[in-house]
Amino acid sequence: MKIVTEIEASAKNLPPREQEELLRVLTSSLQNRRRRCEPARGRRMGNDYLLEAHRGALPMTPERVKQLLEDSP
Repeated sequence: MKIVTEIEASAKNLPPREQEELLRVLTSSLQNRRRRCEPARGRRMGNDYLLEAHRGALPMTPERVKQLLEDSP
């Protein structure tokens, strides 16, 4: 928590415009992180059951699938 306290103290010393920019960047980063953590949703299509990724998910390109397979245990 010491680092958080140091960051807060430094942020208070920024000019108001730079404080607003810092807040915008941190908020955007947090929102993006939350989107990536959203679980896939199941959806029935005929006899199949498909997983539907959330709106902000990375596209499942062949390269991405290959990388995920290489990274999995």
